[in-house]
Amino acid sequence: MFEKVKFSAWTLVFIGAIMLIIDFEAMWMYALSAMIVGIILHVIASLVVKKDKPLLCRVGFHNYEHKGYDQELKSVRVYVCKRCGYQKKAMLGGAG
Repeated sequence: MFEKVKFSAWTLVFIGAIMLIIDFEAMWMYALSAMIVGIILHVIASLVVKKDKPLLCRVGFHNYEHKGYDQELKSVRVYVCKRCGYQKKAMLGGAG
């Protein structure tokens, strides 16, 4: 159920963004309201479903800390959330 609500919420945000890009002058208010409703729907669904995580982590605002590098690829950094323990891997950006 949560996945369906999340999909419909981000579909509303995507449709609103497309409507703003296409520049329907008469419908900009509908585009903004679709985007706002989609974001609010996703936040409410996240707050209701993910009860075992801290409040900020439920919404997606993790507090990451660099823990080290991946064993397989040395150019991948490993980050872990301080509050909930969620682990994220990110590629290093190169300037060369």
